[in-house]
Amino acid sequence: MIMTNVDEPEEVVPGGQQRPASSESCMQLQTLASTSQTATLEENEELRNSGGQASDDEDHDSDLSDSQILEMLSTLPYHVFVLSSYGKPIFASTGHEDRMCPLFALIQAFVYKVESRKDNLCCIDAPNLHVRFSHRHPLILCIVSRTPFQLSDQLDVVYHQILSIISTTQLKKAYELMGENYDIRRLMRGSSDRSLYGCLRSWRADPAVSMSGVRILPMAHFDREFLASTIASTVNAANLTGSVIFSVILVRRQLVAYVRMKGYLLAPCDLHTLLNTVYANVSDRSEKMLAICLPRFNSQGFLHVHMSYLWDDSEAVLLFITTAKNQFSALSTIKQEIVRKLNSSRYYPSVRQAIQRPISFDLKQIDCPELWHFIYNNTASAQMCSSAFGKPFISETERAYLVKQYNGLHSYVKSSELHNHPVKTLFISKSNCVVYVVINHSYELYCTFSPLVQRSGAVSCAEKLIRALKKDENRLLYVATRTFVH
Repeated sequence: MIMTNVDEPEEVVPGGQQRPASSESCMQLQTLASTSQTATLEENEELRNSGGQASDDEDHDSDLSDSQILEMLSTLPYHVFVLSSYGKPIFASTGHEDRMCPLFALIQAFVYKVESRKDNLCCIDAPNLHVRFSHRHPLILCIVSRTPFQLSDQLDVVYHQILSIISTTQLKKAYELMGENYDIRRLMRGSSDRSLYGCLRSWRADPAVSMSGVRILPMAHFDREFLASTIASTVNAANLTGSVIFSVILVRRQLVAYVRMKGYLLAPCDLHTLLNTVYANVSDRSEKMLAICLPRFNSQGFLHVHMSYLWDDSEAVLLFITTAKNQFSALSTIKQEIVRKLNSSRYYPSVRQAIQRPISFDLKQIDCPELWHFIYNNTASAQMCSSAFGKPFISETERAYLVKQYNGLHSYVKSSELHNHPVKTLFISKSNCVVYVVINHSYELYCTFSPLVQRSGAVSCAEKLIRALKKDENRLLYVATRTFVH
């Protein structure tokens, strides 16, 4: 392993400084979102009393004995547990949380035993087992994993997904009004379990989640600009710019177009929370309005998401994120007008083509046959792109191995920064591949090569790749975002 300093000139960094997403919160809207838009505890109780039922999956494998469930736990690579500070089970990544009450009680006992000594329990580590705890009253989160990669960050993702369903205000009020034994799962029915399972799957399947980036769907700049300008002009004409904060088009967990209210930005973690919520509802393609709390935007209250598909035969999802919950009819009309403009435009064929069959970066154009795959993450703009999977990563197992490798490398990079020994470059030679990593103040680049490549060849190829990405950045990345006129 060799480490050296690599500084890329700013002008050759693809993606620039334009941020389609940011960690900034939007404080000016907090009062509005917290008061007029918060889904109250009483409203949720009405839903429950009017017939809300547990998900169909809750009772699956109910014939398993407790010992069989514990045996199953020992065979899995990781587990996530969420319980109340009072010891009540809320969520288990394996299901069967009601059958594991002694285990939840043990987690609670560990946490409170250490807190009784005026300290916080953060982790327990063994050679092949790693446990992380996070006590965020009134919740306790715990992850048990055979690998140590970014476990606390995974708990953050789960916590944000829970807050998207139940805001911090609701959580506190629920236990204040209902008492310590209240089962908070009564407020988490419907698609909430699917969104929680989805956030755990996305962590392991999509490196954008662990790298805090936004994947951009490759598309011609003029097509993307047309989509964004059509959304902006239509919303502006409808005089809804005072309540519509964001509008986005998503395809297969990738950002296609993005319009925002001036002065407000959507954090990557909030976008991933939104993605998990959206794709937990894709089984029903009907137009709908969803209430969601975006924790980095405002963890105290709810916003409302109008969700619809642009075309019946397309995976393109159009979202309007608004502070008003009574705008379904108005937003539905806007959506229809947007579709009408798109269908009658000369850009329509190329837009549909890009959405249905997106063309990823072609590795052949840089004349480096040893390069098998790469992920580029512009940390300044929170944007990501990658090459398509190709040989030798054909099977799902091979692709999962590659993603796991990238997640492990990124975890190592983050760990080095925390220990004040930041990694600049890595060259790792394995029996089945070579990995070359470049880290600087603007971007992260992870490349997987043939096992026969030498370091000089990897460096040269990475330099060619950055120049090629810069040349094609208008198609691969989001170089400018539009705003609504307020």
